[in-house]
Amino acid sequence: MAPTFTEKQLKYIMLIPLTLLLISMILYPLIQLVLVSIDSGNIVKHLGRLAKDAEFWGSVKTTLIFVVFSVALEFLLGFVMALLVSDLESTSIRAILLLPMLVAPAAAGLIWRIMFQPMFGIINLILQALHLPPQGWLADPKLALPSVILVDVWQWTAFVYLILLAGLKSIPKDPYEAARIDGASSWQMLRHVTLPLLKPTIYVALLFRSMDAFKALDKFITLTDGGPGQATEVLALHIYKVSFRFLEMGYGALLAIVAVIFVIIFNESFTRAFNLRATR
Repeated sequence: MAPTFTEKQLKYIMLIPLTLLLISMILYPLIQLVLVSIDSGNIVKHLGRLAKDAEFWGSVKTTLIFVVFSVALEFLLGFVMALLVSDLESTSIRAILLLPMLVAPAAAGLIWRIMFQPMFGIINLILQALHLPPQGWLADPKLALPSVILVDVWQWTAFVYLILLAGLKSIPKDPYEAARIDGASSWQMLRHVTLPLLKPTIYVALLFRSMDAFKALDKFITLTDGGPGQATEVLALHIYKVSFRFLEMGYGALLAIVAVIFVIIFNESFTRAFNLRATR
């Protein structure tokens, strides 16, 4: 006689394949990462080195600056674009706006590296035409990181725009009609109707972009390789150099674990902060 299961037991049984898949795809690589950091036999030495590693903490600071400024600019521009385009039915305009997102990050880095070129790059040629001095966009420590942020904003604003546009399209018309009847201005409708109803969508857009910005690597390799000096050496690039260029796999694995912990803490803090603001 075949065994019978209750509905609750059947749910748990059906979750077993997904649980095994998650373990194999997520937990197993993390466990291997921990084992590599321990197998080096210098875990205590590595921890002491980590505490004094100025290059690592400098890369953490650079990463935070990159994440904050790039995601903030992408959100502001994406939100404005979504508001302006939300009433348009032209699919060609929307397709043009999405083009940068379709370019591979390494190709985007190559394109902008040519545009930033000091002698014949289009940006310096425009400056010279306006009788302004040319700039060493990727060679000047003060301009290198803002230049990479500009490339990231150029490429991923379309992603934020797409998510926010979907959120705007899902807002019902009734709250706007009620606000108009009450005599609300456009700014008041934006502040008291659009933004509150769009909060879950804004949260998703900011979280996705923040997580992706934390892992940014391709553009930094193709544009600056962390230079000049260490002006643009973000966390992912620092871990890559330690692990695969200097072949310090044990210490690199430890840095990767710390980076994962940073991302988890940021994710949790961001989620809690956003929920607190949403409940006010």
